[in-house]
Amino acid sequence: MQDIKDISNGDTRTQAKYIMETGKLIHDRVSQVFAGHAAGSRKKKELYELSVPQMHAVKALRSLGEATITQLANILQVSPPSASAMVDRLTERGILARERSREDRRKVVVRIAPEVAEDIAHIEGKILTSFTELVEKLGPETTRKWCEVLAHVKTVVAEQQKK
Repeated sequence: MQDIKDISNGDTRTQAKYIMETGKLIHDRVSQVFAGHAAGSRKKKELYELSVPQMHAVKALRSLGEATITQLANILQVSPPSASAMVDRLTERGILARERSREDRRKVVVRIAPEVAEDIAHIEGKILTSFTELVEKLGPETTRKWCEVLAHVKTVVAEQQKK
């Protein structure tokens, strides 16, 4: 394991590599927790087997609650036919559901299927528990510093995305 002083005093590329590797380690831990809880349910297993674009669609719908195909296509930065094909595949697998909009019955919206939404909430709870355990092991001072750094990272990333 590399000494933190070497990393802190290293060049930008060395620091970037360390940050990237640590991010991957956290990502792998989340995936491991997710996979552990996906094993017991067919629907959870279906969630674990999503492609990256499909996972982005599910995450977007988790945040929005519902969206039209056009809205989803815009969020995912794909064409409406591509979004529609993705939704078709996810609907066939029981992950998404197409329904009439509650506000405008002429519109069709896409939502996460109710039983899958429950699975996602359960898995997110397990992942949060894993992070809570990590935070407890790190202690309040390190956690405070980590939160400050992440707040700054979020600001910089958000500014970059505006460009």
